[in-house]
Amino acid sequence: MIKLADVLKDLIDKNPLLQAGLKHRLLNLTQLSKFIRPQVEARAKKEASEAAILMALSRLQQKFVEPKPGQNEFAHPESARRGAEGADIRVDNISINAQLCALSFHNTIEVNRGLNSLYNRVHRKSGFITLTHGMQEIRVIVERVSLPLVKECVPEKPLNSHAHLASLGVSFKKNYLETPGFFYLMFQQLYFQNINVVEIASTANELLIYVHENDVRLAFDTLYNRFLLGQRGNS
Repeated sequence: MIKLADVLKDLIDKNPLLQAGLKHRLLNLTQLSKFIRPQVEARAKKEASEAAILMALSRLQQKFVEPKPGQNEFAHPESARRGAEGADIRVDNISINAQLCALSFHNTIEVNRGLNSLYNRVHRKSGFITLTHGMQEIRVIVERVSLPLVKECVPEKPLNSHAHLASLGVSFKKNYLETPGFFYLMFQQLYFQNINVVEIASTANELLIYVHENDVRLAFDTLYNRFLLGQRGNS
């Protein structure tokens, strides 16, 4: 027979939002018990009272240690207690590029040729440019001063465009690619501030987050205070 505690643990382990809510004591456990009761009964294949779910949730919440600033939200509770290596999220640097715009084009041979020329010309001027190739579209993000070059190199009318963007470049060690929930933790901080993420791109050591330029200062301060300020103060 499946134990109720095991069902809840499995449900929580697979849901980062529930993990963060329990760790930070953000959730009303009584309301949560009512909300997840159907999911619990479906997994357990038996009826479960809200009181029993509430009691099991209370016990599980006690096992979570509220993370310190910069600590990995997704570290196992036992690892967090022991202060295991890798429990802290350490961001190396956060940079801003402002006055950007994004344009999308059909992914055709002609557009690719034009964008290759655009990339070389912008790169020679040490300008900002990123290209993202999808199956049907290509997204190019450049500084607004480079828009005349875009029109010159790619005569095709863009499918859509998004002006007044800014980017946050978050640099980190590449071992974080193996850390479950690392990107989620970044985005979570911005969503709590009601900041809309318009575009994202990443490499092995850097995450580029594009937001409206009116939000970039708040976004920078939020990530800086969460992932840089605290750890520098403790170093």
